[in-house]
Amino acid sequence: MAKLSIIIPFGTSLERPFIKERVEIKAKELKSDENVEYIFVEGYSSQIYPELERLIKAQGHRYLKDEAQQKMGAFSLGQCRNLGASFATSSVMMSLDVDCVITKENLKKILNLIEIKGVDKNPNAFFVLPVFYLSEAGSEFLLLQDESKWDSLVQEDWTMDKKELIKNYAPVSSSVVMNRFKFLELGGNDKGYVGHGYEDFDLLVRILKSCALFERLPRELSFDTRSWRFNEFKGFRAWFSLLGFEAQNYGLYLYHFWHIEPNQNGYLDNRELNHQKFYSSFKQQRNLVEPLQKHFARGKKNLVFALENSSVYESLRSLSVYLGELICKKEYEFFGDESLASFDKKAFLSFLRENEIN
Repeated sequence: MAKLSIIIPFGTSLERPFIKERVEIKAKELKSDENVEYIFVEGYSSQIYPELERLIKAQGHRYLKDEAQQKMGAFSLGQCRNLGASFATSSVMMSLDVDCVITKENLKKILNLIEIKGVDKNPNAFFVLPVFYLSEAGSEFLLLQDESKWDSLVQEDWTMDKKELIKNYAPVSSSVVMNRFKFLELGGNDKGYVGHGYEDFDLLVRILKSCALFERLPRELSFDTRSWRFNEFKGFRAWFSLLGFEAQNYGLYLYHFWHIEPNQNGYLDNRELNHQKFYSSFKQQRNLVEPLQKHFARGKKNLVFALENSSVYESLRSLSVYLGELICKKEYEFFGDESLASFDKKAFLSFLRENEIN
């Protein structure tokens, strides 16, 4: 079993030909081995290229297709990540957008940190990768250089404030290295976010609430300037940015290569709706998402004799990752009353059949 499962979501279209090109490059250059398994998850594609699946498999990687997205006609990064996590084999996972690159040296650091932090054994251990967004000229320049120099070139550009290669910097990204069981238990990415944006922030809030303790939190967490450039310890982005300092200290970064941004298939249409959904949930502290199931438990349903959201139900939430969906019912409902005097076998068997209880 590999030490790390890296999930690469993608969807292809005529408007964004660079997606196909970058999937091909990753499939050819990355190596699935005893350390890392790469799982390419194709969501909705308005232009399907069957040769991509063949290439990915021929290179020794895994390929998954989210048929539900294809039927829906809308691409979801979050649902691609969820599908990949459900079928991954490693105890540790991370997502890697097709536009982002991890250098070989930084991948070694990630694997070492997984071992040192015990991420495979400790559900609450995790770390988040910051990301440099390269300019068009910076992207072109870096691709002409030997990869062994990338880290030094980008960090020199950043440290000396040259801004010849870098357009923007974000102290956190959607690439969270974490225990896969915890990701599934937390419900992964909320499927309510469709299209571009904020599904990763929503997940990060749930990770922080479940896995981390802070001596001091920023003022007014619900404040948002929509920028990582802040002078005060204020707002949820200041909270998130604390995570980036750890990876920065290791010199650990992602590089996001420049690309055009056409709004193909309405991918960018929901960004503002997603922002409002996240902001509303965050302020009202409504971030609970039902757990995902591992691939062997997907589709299975279990009858639980307890009330939903009761202490018994809550104690079983994490186990549902392995067991499947939990459907709640009180015993007396099959007896007619709480005296439990007369069991209605017909009603009970009918309920099992109608709800497809395993």
